[in-house]
Amino acid sequence: MTTPDAHWRPRTRRLLLSLAAACLSVLLAAAAAEVYCRINPPAGVYYGGSVLDQAIGVRYRPYSTIVYTKAGERVDSPVNRDGFLDADHEGGKLPGTVRVGFFGDSYVEALQVPLEQRFFRRLPGLVRAVPFEYFGFGMSGFGTVHSYLNARVWSKTYDLDAVVYVFVENDLGDNIARINKNPRRPFALLAEEEPGFTIDRSFEERNRLMDTFPYSVLRNVKNRSFALQIVQHRLSLLPSAGTPAASASRSNAVSPPRPAADPSENDLPGLWSESDRAYAERLGRSILAEWAQEVRKEGRLFYVLYMPRGSEFLADEPSRKTWKPWLLETCRALNIPVIDPSEAFEKRERSGVPVYVDHLTVQGHAVLGEVLRGWLEAVVMDRPRSM
Repeated sequence: MTTPDAHWRPRTRRLLLSLAAACLSVLLAAAAAEVYCRINPPAGVYYGGSVLDQAIGVRYRPYSTIVYTKAGERVDSPVNRDGFLDADHEGGKLPGTVRVGFFGDSYVEALQVPLEQRFFRRLPGLVRAVPFEYFGFGMSGFGTVHSYLNARVWSKTYDLDAVVYVFVENDLGDNIARINKNPRRPFALLAEEEPGFTIDRSFEERNRLMDTFPYSVLRNVKNRSFALQIVQHRLSLLPSAGTPAASASRSNAVSPPRPAADPSENDLPGLWSESDRAYAERLGRSILAEWAQEVRKEGRLFYVLYMPRGSEFLADEPSRKTWKPWLLETCRALNIPVIDPSEAFEKRERSGVPVYVDHLTVQGHAVLGEVLRGWLEAVVMDRPRSM
């Protein structure tokens, strides 16, 4: 007589084998997808892991590699020990060396070109017998406030002599949570008392959650998987209501602008309402004023490098008004020197050499390097008084 256990044992065994086969199939498919994505990653996506950061929310995972693909080209960028797309630098400064740090967004990050072709890596190590060392602290999506918070950390870490903020047309909008919508970043809120602003640090609570189990495990797995990062990128393109806006109900904050209907409007102040533009300008001025004051108190030089965001910003087209007039007037009032490569870019473009394709081309970085070389000569000539 057959016992019930004897009847169920074969069925249980078949079920377990089926489950094991299904799991193995999933693992093999995932491995195949991972291998394929690493060999032939789709265009328009960049890959790399991240780590949590107390000051700016997240930065790249040290000693990882960021892979950028677009229009059939692929650029692999090594991440240094600090989590930025630059070479490693020694903590201690050699006597007599002048250290210059560039802080900004994707134009400093420069995923589109190899490391040695980026503008700050093209600059001479010796200028009129004075040794120089250059640092790049850039990350996509940064606004003025993120570059400022980033500089507060690394200016001291590497004892920089000069801090250069690379201003791009979308920076003023990227300071504001309702426009930037990145839940992993801090944002600025304009205070009622002028000048003044506060930092919205609600990202810290989200980061603390991401640092607990099982989120930390999932993040580490995703950091090392091209396939999962592609899935995340595709999901991020789906329509959504966006990140909840930073609260402006606190007593010392003014209500920030609403998001633009078209994200490109972030670049075009002429398309902003008068009140929203005034808010963004006051906020940007407050951040620059505090940043410049802190840098000078520490005995460092502070400069702003204006970066036109595309060829159309080199031409004087009323329909595409830029933030440049505001930037020049603000920096003049705050006594901040401005480096402007627009004329050099426009001259090169007129010669038929493309300076922009998405971001700066290799030729664009070369032009900017030459502009900065001339600026360095002037800095060295003024060095006994200012450095």
